[in-house]
Amino acid sequence: MSLDTRLRLCGYILALLGLWAVTLTEYFSPLWLIGGTAIVVIAWFYEGSRTYRDAAKRIWLALAVCMLLFFPFDVALFGNLLIPAVHLSMFAQAYSLLNPKGMKAYRRMLLVSFVQLLAATNLTSGMAFAVILTAYCITAVYCVALMYLQRGMQTFGKSANGADGEQRAPAGLLASSAFWSIVLVPVSLALFYSAPRMHYALIARGNPTEVLNQMNRAGQRAGFTKTIELGTFGRIQQDQTLVLRVDVSGGPAALKGPVRWRGGALNIYDGVAWGSSRDYFPYYNGKRWDTGGRNFGMIFPRGNDLYILDEDFANYEDVAQFDAVPNLVKQVFYVEIPYSDTVFGTGKLKAIHGPFRFGIGQDFNQSLTMNNRQALPELISYTVYAAVEQPDGSKLREISYEEMQELIEDESYGYYTATHYLQLPTSLNPRVRELAQEVARRAETPYDKVASLQKFLETEFTYSLDLARPMTDDPLYDFLFISRSGHCEYFATAMTIMTRCIGIPSRLARGFQQGDWNEDGGFFEVRQRDAHAWVEVYFPGYGWVPFDPSPRGEADQYFDSRQSPVMKALTRRLLTLQILWRRHVVGYNETARLRLFGEIRDLVFRRVPQGIMRLPGMILHVVLSLSPGQWVLLALPVALAVGIIAALRRARADILFALPWPRKRLGRVHHHIIFYGHMLRLLEKVKIRKPAHMTPHEFLEVPAVSNHPMFDDIRQLTALYYRVRFGNTSLAAAEATAIKDGLRRLRQSTPGILRSHFFKLHQTE
Repeated sequence: MSLDTRLRLCGYILALLGLWAVTLTEYFSPLWLIGGTAIVVIAWFYEGSRTYRDAAKRIWLALAVCMLLFFPFDVALFGNLLIPAVHLSMFAQAYSLLNPKGMKAYRRMLLVSFVQLLAATNLTSGMAFAVILTAYCITAVYCVALMYLQRGMQTFGKSANGADGEQRAPAGLLASSAFWSIVLVPVSLALFYSAPRMHYALIARGNPTEVLNQMNRAGQRAGFTKTIELGTFGRIQQDQTLVLRVDVSGGPAALKGPVRWRGGALNIYDGVAWGSSRDYFPYYNGKRWDTGGRNFGMIFPRGNDLYILDEDFANYEDVAQFDAVPNLVKQVFYVEIPYSDTVFGTGKLKAIHGPFRFGIGQDFNQSLTMNNRQALPELISYTVYAAVEQPDGSKLREISYEEMQELIEDESYGYYTATHYLQLPTSLNPRVRELAQEVARRAETPYDKVASLQKFLETEFTYSLDLARPMTDDPLYDFLFISRSGHCEYFATAMTIMTRCIGIPSRLARGFQQGDWNEDGGFFEVRQRDAHAWVEVYFPGYGWVPFDPSPRGEADQYFDSRQSPVMKALTRRLLTLQILWRRHVVGYNETARLRLFGEIRDLVFRRVPQGIMRLPGMILHVVLSLSPGQWVLLALPVALAVGIIAALRRARADILFALPWPRKRLGRVHHHIIFYGHMLRLLEKVKIRKPAHMTPHEFLEVPAVSNHPMFDDIRQLTALYYRVRFGNTSLAAAEATAIKDGLRRLRQSTPGILRSHFFKLHQTE
């Protein structure tokens, strides 16, 4: 392949990678990706009009003026400079591709693609960008090398032409470009992990409209919604999008039973959808809670981004104290949905550690929200400490129905309980109440009544993701008496309403099932299909206890059957790589940078000195513990290594001359003339250096060389060098022997620094 063809191919690849980098983001539809790729392909076969070149220039000039005039309106439309700048870069790249190519065009393509790559760093955080970046670096280094090579050929002549007269690129240029790209990786990593971090993404900074739009799109996910409408989960639960990653200290065994990542609860049902009360609720788990007359309370950090949710831990000031509590499970959440404001967790949450600048909001349903509009949209990570143990059924069974009635009839708290957790829609069909009373009639305690309702729904109804349109305006009635099949929100709604019908406070909880455990990464993969709804029932003295009437096992078997074991394994490997990318690149912030520097400082100033001080004792302990047989096994490889090194020192010239690799690397003639370079290095030991402008014959006339005691050997080696180098002939066996002997005598005359000083004194005398 000729040099021009390689340069042209590199330019097109760079243009394609730059377009892919910016279009493979959520800010551009797939049509941009398809259109940009089509332009690059068309440009390979069409390089602009040559017949009507002046007319084409005028057309492109008019288009450029239109783009510049439209730019202010583009900025006003998107509310930022980044997206309009990307539009301009795409126009500039199209101009470079669809016009006659030259060195300037390739430089422009390289520059524009680099600008697009920089823009993509603020538009995406996916693993695809890492692949594009790697390919771009190798191609760009290779392209720059080709540009300098072509420029040198044009300046000094076409000395690298092939047999057909075309300019040829060196065969190893691409490999060397890849090598230097890899060499640059440690330097880039050092700069990346040492430079201060930008606090916010460019696309989000100063652009509240885009932030709100992103938050609305995130709210469309089932586990993040503020309301739940019956019938929506069936569509959402067929979505395989990753929404959460959860690292749990101790693994799945530490969670002790079924896991549900709770994102909040809803308490008002209007007959079709669930929502939250807007009335002020001054009680929290039966205790008066002062929130300043608002529907929610703000929880502010106690220090070091630590938010205390349980007053029993009010004196705790550091996460290390929570790590030391044995009955608390540490859960680290990585939210994959940009701009989401829901805080998740399982169990009774005691504390949260995370970079929430404006605190955490908590309503009377214990739904936690964060104001992250100024945070990085690509990655939200926080740590939750919770007690995951649930009260045993035997303990809940001790609560009598009279105690439950006392709670409801309380003068203050009972009013809010009846209003918010015993609320029933006015359109509720009377048959629903009759069914609930009939199912729970034989149970005596509140717990047994709730358990009987749960068992009834689990055994008498089926789970389905594909439901027909409801036959009436009451979806709950259709579920209980007509279809007897539905999604999890139907089961949860039915149990919540039926529990309220028998006078027991309850509410509907939303969030996700536990998801799949990733063995490679050591975390739970929680996808959109794991969106789930269940029931929380209030028991005096224990608070809200979860109940799940949905037979989700059938749905999980359905999803598992649609993917082969091989695809599951590949998906998990790819997800693990994506997690590492997002955790160590996208999620790397100023806090992580300071922590890294702290660990380095601790390593250099504490661990390494301590290790050095303990090293003599460790060595002495190892020496004293070795048996005679182990000493022999240890001495053999040491003696062998010493012998090999000594042999190499004695025969280094012969080995250098005899090794086959110089022949492959330098060619046949160059292999036979390396002895001259070895001779020059031996002379340099005695301060005799050959100037670059001096020929070998002129070098023989230098006094230091002509007075050398081994001048005859030097002259013979120079003559053989001339014959082989300029006569293009090979060495005979006798000549090769003469060269070895001459180099050996020359080396023996200058073995080291001491002999060099004696030789210099001898010359002086």
